[in-house]
Amino acid sequence: MPNGFSEYREGNTILVVPDESLTTSSPPSVPAFFNPKGRMVRDIAVIAYSSYSGKGRTTLLDPLAGVGAKAIRTLVEGDGVSNAIINDLNPTALEAAKATARLNGIADRLEVNNDEANSFLALRSKRELRADIIDIDPFGSPTSYVESAIRALKDGGLLSLTATDTAALSGVYKDVAFRRYFAKSIRADCSKEVALRLLTGMVIRRAMSLDMAAIPVFTHTYMHYMRSYLILARSATKANSQVHNFGYISYCSSCLNRQIGETIDRKCNVCGKNMEITGPVWLGQLFDKEFITSMVSFAEKSFSKYIRMFDLARNEAQIQPLYYRLPDIADRLGRTSPKPDDVIRRLRDLGFQAARSSIEPQGVKTNADITTIKSILAED
Repeated sequence: MPNGFSEYREGNTILVVPDESLTTSSPPSVPAFFNPKGRMVRDIAVIAYSSYSGKGRTTLLDPLAGVGAKAIRTLVEGDGVSNAIINDLNPTALEAAKATARLNGIADRLEVNNDEANSFLALRSKRELRADIIDIDPFGSPTSYVESAIRALKDGGLLSLTATDTAALSGVYKDVAFRRYFAKSIRADCSKEVALRLLTGMVIRRAMSLDMAAIPVFTHTYMHYMRSYLILARSATKANSQVHNFGYISYCSSCLNRQIGETIDRKCNVCGKNMEITGPVWLGQLFDKEFITSMVSFAEKSFSKYIRMFDLARNEAQIQPLYYRLPDIADRLGRTSPKPDDVIRRLRDLGFQAARSSIEPQGVKTNADITTIKSILAED
């Protein structure tokens, strides 16, 4: 075990991690990076990779692995992932990963590599070397690695990626978001979902430029993490079919109205104020019901605390973007925010689609407009 490292149990896996990462609020990158607060992200990755891998022998690549926690936990606690190849520029992190693999009895299933991430992926772009699953989890934005990851993924493979540049994605640095994700972000009550659509849309665009389709199957947020899971189809025809799922979001900060479609609305059709515009942004589905059903089946074994989130995602899968955050609307009306389930019940009674958001605890997804929602919240 490297000096300055300790054993740390997460789930059913014993990890070798830097001592300082367990005692500071902001884990350092030296001698190696590990964030204990990222457990939820790793838990869900184990679930997603096991759900995907039920069909047979599967290889996982992690080109920015750090101490290898996610890949090793997948090998120890997951189903179907037969081996993992992890890569990092930090040799000390890789020594910790090898020590972890030995502790958990999976050293023969883990290969370690010391290289720059894009170089590592480029060497695996040949058909016979491509992976079933690739996990991109960098500091900040994943944009620098997406094209290399797509090229190194098998047809039908699963790509997951993390973005932690939350300020850019959530409307604080709009120009940075445009540079990285091809559309300006917005500050809004629905910013979390817009951020996930910017991230997901960026991957889909990169894949389309290579005559491939990246099909979203699950997304989620946690603290400053934005995560998206997509399945790759090496098909120009499928890529063409995704083009019409891009459009514009026009958002009114005055009355919280939003208008979504292939055209830009500069003036709010409710209050007449100027609207903030973002796009073209991905307006298609973020969740695949069949994939999430598989996630629920695996989660029932050891990860039951996530089933409610998966159920919420499955229920909102086919409702149009974007969620409405009820406390923000209630505040404009000078009212106490009602329970989301009560509003959903009322919307359904009126004939609208409605479901809770898996992304925002106080969010409601519905095809009703802001005027209808306000009228419900204004009821005595």
